[in-house]
Amino acid sequence: MSKLVATIHPLKPVIDSMVLENVGLALPVASAPDRLERICAIHETLESWFHAFLATELGRFLVRSFAEHYPDGQVTEVKMLDLVLWQMRSR
Repeated sequence: MSKLVATIHPLKPVIDSMVLENVGLALPVASAPDRLERICAIHETLESWFHAFLATELGRFLVRSFAEHYPDGQVTEVKMLDLVLWQMRSR
């Protein structure tokens, strides 16, 4: 569902297991009685984290580097960060 939301609203991050892991978040278990509310709260936290990070020096560096490597890429800064976090894997 979050991928659909992020497609329609490109300033919204995707809730993805790799992205969540890289920012220290996790989805609640499937049997959690308040799962939907907790997922909504996680999405709000993720969105706040993205916007705060993009305002930092490192966030601005990421955006500049992404734009240099993909000058024809027409994606939002949120999507740039989303893609970088998604690509980061534990070794």
